[in-house]
Amino acid sequence: MKKYSHLKNQILVILGTFLLIGCSTLSNKSVVEKIEYQLIKKDRIFQKAGKYPEFTVDGKWTFSMDQRPNWFAGFTGGELWLVHEMTGNNKLQQRAIAHADHLLEHSSLDNTHDMGFIFLPTCVRAYLKTGDVKYRQAGIEAAEMLAKRFNKNGKFIRAWGRLGSTRREGWMIIDTMMNLELLFWAAEETGNDSIYKIADAHAQTAMREIVRKNFSSYHVIEWNPQTGDLIEKRTHQGFAAESTWARGQAWGIYGFANTYWHTGNKDFLKTSIGMPDNFFLFIHFYQLPIYAEGVVCLIGIPKNVPSFRILCSPPYIQAL
Repeated sequence: MKKYSHLKNQILVILGTFLLIGCSTLSNKSVVEKIEYQLIKKDRIFQKAGKYPEFTVDGKWTFSMDQRPNWFAGFTGGELWLVHEMTGNNKLQQRAIAHADHLLEHSSLDNTHDMGFIFLPTCVRAYLKTGDVKYRQAGIEAAEMLAKRFNKNGKFIRAWGRLGSTRREGWMIIDTMMNLELLFWAAEETGNDSIYKIADAHAQTAMREIVRKNFSSYHVIEWNPQTGDLIEKRTHQGFAAESTWARGQAWGIYGFANTYWHTGNKDFLKTSIGMPDNFFLFIHFYQLPIYAEGVVCLIGIPKNVPSFRILCSPPYIQAL
C-alpha cells in the first residue's frame, strides 16, 4: 500500500483545500440559503415541466419527451436529502420524498443499467430516513431489474436497451460500476446472495476487460451475447477507441473502490488506486482533467470538473 501513498497524499491535500474553502464558505448562513434557494428553484422547474431534463441550451433546460426516468432522474431528490441534512429544513425533506414517490411506479424500468443512479439517492434514501417499506420494496425491485440485465455468457450487466431487445444487447460500459452499489445494498437487505454474485462477477469482468494494463480504461466493451465472445473494445462518449474518457475513468475509480468496500477483494482496491495516475498526469499539465486522454493536441480542450469531484469521493479516500 505504501507504493500508492503519494496518491492518497495528493488527493487529501486537494480535498482538504476544497473542504477548508467549503467549510469557511458554508459557515456563512447566506451562502447556505442561496444553495437552498437555487435547489428549490430547480426543483420547481422540474416539477412544473413534469418531465426529466436532458441537457441545457443557452442556459435553459431541454426536457425529454420520454416520460420514463433518465439516468440522472434521482439526482435532484438526492440533493434535496443532502441539503435537508445541512439545514434541517423539513420542506426539503418533503420535496425529496415527493421525488421518491414519483419514482415508485418506475421500479420495474427495463431499459437501462442506471437503476442505482435513479433509486439509491431517492427511494433507498427515503426508506433509510423514514422506514417506510414501500421505498424499500421499490429499491429491491429496482435492484432485481438491474440483476436481470446480467448476461451469464459474458458475465456482464447489459448497459442499454430494453430487456428482450437485440439492439446493444452485448454492450457493457464502465459507468455500470457506479450502479453496483444498489445490488450490494439489496443483497445485504434481503440476504439474496445471487444478487451479490452478479455485482461481483460484473466487476471482475470490468476489471479484466475494461481496465487496461496501465490502468487507463475503455468506455465500451461489446460481447456476443449468445456466446460471450469478445467483439470489440471502443468508446461511446470519449474521443477515440483507445483514449480514456475522463468521466468514465472517474466512474471506475469510485466504482472499484466501492466494490472493494463491499467485497473485501484487494484486486478491486488495487485497480481503484492505480486508475488515478491518468488524472494526475492530466492535472499536472492542464490543472483539471481534460475531457478525454488523446485530445491533447487540440485547442480549447474541454475540462471535466465532475470527473475530479468523483475522484475525491469518500469511498475512494476510505479505501486507500
